[in-house]
Amino acid sequence: MKKVRVGAGAAGWPDSNHSAWDVAKNGDVDYLSFDHLAELTMAILQRQKARNPERGYIPDVIPLMRGLLPIWKEKDKHFRMATNGGGANPKQCGEEVLKLSQELNLGGLKIGVITGDDMPLSRIDELRAQGLKLKSMDTGEEDIDRVRDKLLCAYVYIGADRILEAYEAGANLVIGGRLADNALYCANFMHPFGWKYEDAYWDRIGAAIITGHLLECSSWSAGTCSNLWEEVPEPWHTGFPIAEMDETGECIITKTPTSGGLVRELSLKEHLVYEVHDPHNYIMPVVIAVITTIKLEQ
Repeated sequence: MKKVRVGAGAAGWPDSNHSAWDVAKNGDVDYLSFDHLAELTMAILQRQKARNPERGYIPDVIPLMRGLLPIWKEKDKHFRMATNGGGANPKQCGEEVLKLSQELNLGGLKIGVITGDDMPLSRIDELRAQGLKLKSMDTGEEDIDRVRDKLLCAYVYIGADRILEAYEAGANLVIGGRLADNALYCANFMHPFGWKYEDAYWDRIGAAIITGHLLECSSWSAGTCSNLWEEVPEPWHTGFPIAEMDETGECIITKTPTSGGLVRELSLKEHLVYEVHDPHNYIMPVVIAVITTIKLEQ
């Protein structure tokens, strides 16, 4: 049965470059993704771009890629990568990585850049005038009247579909802005297995979204933020998780033997409820998943 190995490379800004390089070098992965963003991060990046049009992306992407791209070449360009480190300026991020690849004399790197997630505030006003309500998930307020004059920017989450388009066009590295955290990983399962947005595949895509949730916070699923903290070996270089999934959607979560940390049933269950408002109705741009029906065993 066909299987694919997908590794985690980042969970925010900043994160451990060394752990990402370890996954690339020692994890035998087919895909590697990097989630660099939080909502506050987008506001920070937007302010940077407003001051300097050549900023606004995650600066850590460049040193990360400086160490990663030579490993990619060493591995005969075997694995593909996707990142939302483009932040508020994915085009510039793509340009900077391209310059780096030329500096490192890395031929054959094809970069896909995803844009269109940024929404002008004037468009927000147009939609509201047409009757759209932007309800707050935090306060329950029906619309944004109270905070409209404080808005700095607006972004729309992008799902796996644009990443898939870039992969299918031959991209080795996909750089985007507000690509949804676990969509970065879901695309890595959908692409090799040929899963489509069709009835026959929804359950498997749901499994990919839940697995992506376990991967997108990197070391958190490997013991960094766990009640098992006293048992975590070598927490100073905790590993990042790797998921090996088959065509049915079942998978094994593991990590490299060269890293610290641990992957346990409990450490994964702890993380499953992180950032999930309703485990019966886990709403993502790709699919709505039901986390309560999955089974884990050591």
